[in-house]
Order: sequence, then C-alpha cells, then structure tokens
Amino acid sequence: MNLILLIIIYKSFSQKPSTFYGLLPKKSIQPLLSSEIPLRLHKNNTFYPFRLNEIPSSLSYCGIYRKRNPHKTEDYCIKQTMNQGECGGCYAMALAQVLQAHYTHLTLKHQAFSTQQIIDCSNNNGCSGGWPTSVLESLQYFVSEIEYPYRLITINGNSTNNYKKECIRGRRTKIHVSDYKEVIGPITFEQIKVLLIEHGPFIGMIYSNDQLRKYSGGILHLDCPVVPTLNHAIIVVGYGQENQEKYIIIRNSWGNSWGEMGYARISMNDLCGLDGIKYSDYPTILYLKTQCLFLFFSLNIITDNFIVPQQVYSNY
Repeated sequence: MNLILLIIIYKSFSQKPSTFYGLLPKKSIQPLLSSEIPLRLHKNNTFYPFRLNEIPSSLSYCGIYRKRNPHKTEDYCIKQTMNQGECGGCYAMALAQVLQAHYTHLTLKHQAFSTQQIIDCSNNNGCSGGWPTSVLESLQYFVSEIEYPYRLITINGNSTNNYKKECIRGRRTKIHVSDYKEVIGPITFEQIKVLLIEHGPFIGMIYSNDQLRKYSGGILHLDCPVVPTLNHAIIVVGYGQENQEKYIIIRNSWGNSWGEMGYARISMNDLCGLDGIKYSDYPTILYLKTQCLFLFFSLNIITDNFIVPQQVYSNY
C-alpha cells in the first residue's frame, strides 16, 4: 500500500534543523512518494461497524506520547524510525512497521520485518511507488529485517533498491497476515479512536506536501486541496487532545530527524485525505489481522478470513 508546503500553524513549535526531505524541492520529492491512488476498488473493501464505547481521551502505542496513556505503557514500535532514503517505498515501510507493532502486541517482543522483501516480492513498482493492498494480494508471510535487509544501491549514478534474486513460494515465517480490511468514506475522530483500540496501529494514506516535509514539531495544521492526491503511506499509532484540539499521531518513514523523533501530531481539522472526508469511494485506511505462527493457538482470526497467495523470499 502507499501514505503529507508553506503555511504551518503550530499550537506549540520546537525549533530544529530542517530534515533531508524538508530541503528537497517538489520535483525531487515526487519520485519518493507512493503511486497515486489506483482507480479501482478491492473486493474486500468494507465499512467497519464502529462502536462508540467509553474510550480514553488519549492513547499511543508508540513513542514519547505513551506517557499520557491511562494504562498501556509498552512501546510497540522499535525506537529507530525507518528511513526510506531515496526510494519511493513508503508503502512497504508502512506495512513493515505495522507488522512490527502487531508482533510486539502478540509476543511482547520487538522484531523488525523486511521492507526489502515487500519491495522486491510484491506486485508493485519497487522504489517507484506502490500500494499496500497490492502487497497483501501477493504476500501473506513476512521475513525479518535481519534475514532480508534493506539496501539502497547506486548504479551509474542512479539510486535503486531492487536487488532480488528470486521470490518463491515456501516457508512460513514468524508473522502471518490472516486478513485485512479497507475503510472507505468519511471517518470521525471517535471512529479512529475505536479502530486503534480494537485493531492497533493501522496504515493510512495521506497527501504529502511541503507542510508535512518541513514539519519539525507541535500540532501540525495541514491545508490541502479540495480533493488531494493520496500519495504517501504512514501508520497511525495514536490520538490525543490538547487545548481542546483533537489530533492523531502518525509514524513516518523519514528517519528520526524528521518531526518529533520520526512522529507527527496532525490536527483533525484537515487530515489531507486520510479521514476520507474528501474521498467518498476510495479506501484511505487499511487495518490488518495477524497471527504469530509459533504460538500454540491462533490469535486474532476473524470468521471471514481472506486468504491471499503465499509468496516469500527465502535462502537469502
């Protein structure tokens, strides 16, 4: 799957040097973004039947924001945020980071999963962008980062990241995606909260612009076109409220020097497409059901399990 120019209004703002992405002109950043949202709908698109239960006012599965949690204290994310570098692989990094958070939730252990396997072995365009659901149509089992590490290679002055030998059907791995669902249409703040509580961190699609690239801290107020192009994949790890302003917490793939140690708090006033308000027929959110295969029983299996073809890289 695939998931944010110059009016930035902060409730609070911390000065820090611009990140690599904040220094790039628009024509340079475009190849690093995901492909434009495909003009098709997947057969398992769905509206999730959200329940508006009594839920905490703030929650984060990752980062420094966990100190505001009413109960949860575990950090479901690895401290070092992924950095895609000069590769338009945000769709792969978003999926790998969601898998890592789900694995920690199931096992209470940290395990980084391979972005490179996703780039090499899924039905996407490698470093030229992709779409997370296209990954899940061809991959079901995922190997670790240690087994299949991320690389960025320069050939004749051009950056490339595709170095696969052969993607074959075969062995099972530590984590398995047993099902996934997409959310279409408008989604409210309360529904995002319920989705996070019931399913954990999820992938979101957003419009990436200069405001997002130059972000360095505080609550980010985005100002997007009436119908923004969804061109960047991130993961949503939490939500909160400050001075009556509601926001979501995202984890990006631009390294720890970007934003708040790789994270951002984005105002609900404009989520640049992620909330589906400006899109009525396209999926903007993807959430997963996962299993850890070494456990003696299956976890988080749902009755309408959607089986996708297994294809994994092995013998690296």
